[in-house]
Amino acid sequence: MPTYRNVISIALGLLIGLPVLVAWGTSVIQGTPVQWSDVAVGVAGGVAGGVAFGVAGGVAGGVAGGVAGVVALGVAFGVAGGVAFGVVLGVVLGVVLGVALGVAGGVAFGVAVGVAGGVAGMIGGLRLPWYPLQLVLALAPRQAGRRHPDILTVLAATFGQTGKKANR
Repeated sequence: MPTYRNVISIALGLLIGLPVLVAWGTSVIQGTPVQWSDVAVGVAGGVAGGVAFGVAGGVAGGVAGGVAGVVALGVAFGVAGGVAFGVVLGVVLGVVLGVALGVAGGVAFGVAVGVAGGVAGMIGGLRLPWYPLQLVLALAPRQAGRRHPDILTVLAATFGQTGKKANR
């Protein structure tokens, strides 16, 4: 409790001593007598008005200023954080995901094209032994004086005019 008493002593000393010192100093400088009753009324009125307006203004200003201040700080930090983290995460995740998806998509597309090309090459490779036989069969009707049928003639003879397979 000694600290509490010291604070109260200093406050009372300033509250009472400062106005008395100012009144006495003014009377000495001006050479006029001090009206101590006026000093007491002035100090009492100043304290009463200061306390009343200070408490009312402090409560009103504290509530309004507190709410407005907290809202303003919340909005400011929210916007700053949202922009900062949004840009950072947007750039970082955009680049990382863009590279990852680009590489994965490129690899997947490359594998698909490679497999398709390999299958096509394999099928073409399996047909390769038949090409000489087809050449012989294509040239044989020329030597007999006939014309080699083209693919449309073969398809028409195979499926007929109705699109059904012909009976042989």
